[in-house]
Amino acid sequence: MDGNANKFGDFSAQQALGQWLHLVTINTVARTELYLNSSLFGNANYVSPNTNNFVIGKGGYTLDGLIDDVRIYDRALSTAEVQALYNMGQ
Repeated sequence: MDGNANKFGDFSAQQALGQWLHLVTINTVARTELYLNSSLFGNANYVSPNTNNFVIGKGGYTLDGLIDDVRIYDRALSTAEVQALYNMGQ
């Protein structure tokens, strides 16, 4: 995570072939957080306010995999809510 909304994170070492990952990103005007399997994986404050559109797999950051159960909320989730969502999928 670089604080400029350009690269969110590299978690390829955390990935086991054939297993799903539970990813949650929480974005506000000034900050972003990434949760991997319910644990905080990384966070960054934006150098300037984030006005970029939210995208999944754009440009050189495409996904070679599957995506299931995408949810977009109109508010930031709490850590407890992220944990509850992860537990629902277990």
